[in-house]
Amino acid sequence: QSFLFFMFGFTVFLFQILLLSLTLYSGVDRKRGTIQENDNPDTGFFAAFIPPNAKPIVRVTQILSLMVFCLFPEASLQDVVTSIQLFPWTNSGKKTAPLWSLRFTCCLRFSQGIVAIAAVWLLVMSSDTVIDIILNFTAVNFISSLDDNAFSLAESGVFGPLIMEETSRVAGTKLPICVDREKKHVWYRRVMGGTLLIS
Repeated sequence: QSFLFFMFGFTVFLFQILLLSLTLYSGVDRKRGTIQENDNPDTGFFAAFIPPNAKPIVRVTQILSLMVFCLFPEASLQDVVTSIQLFPWTNSGKKTAPLWSLRFTCCLRFSQGIVAIAAVWLLVMSSDTVIDIILNFTAVNFISSLDDNAFSLAESGVFGPLIMEETSRVAGTKLPICVDREKKHVWYRRVMGGTLLIS
């Protein structure tokens, strides 16, 4: 209903996608990125940025970081789950529900979450020190939570009274029936389990 508020939220999304895309790009582009030369004997795509013969403590940290990421989901994994939960497949109930607007926001949230998951996996697997793994893991979680932080700041009036008023209206709006999902914990288990298996 408010174009200003939409652009505010969309700008936060753009910042997130740009930061995550630059993170991914710097991790896979040998010429312009930050990949260092390694002596990995494998010629596959992943061998270009995964360090070979990493120390056991690094491997343990990589496994633990991915397990923590899947079992205790932060903003990126929760964005994927929430976008699936809230996606309105049909417009049941009130026909006045903004179906395409809801679908658009769910698609944006899903894409941001998937890019963040890819960035976490790439950064964790390509790091060759424990500190780098933890710092990269923390950085991606910070980028993924920018939207929550921006909403909290907007709610407190940092970005002006107009955005604060719209934030209060959105926070008090009840979701339409078409996006009210039951058994939400089922989606958490499915997405977390799938991500853990892929990792």
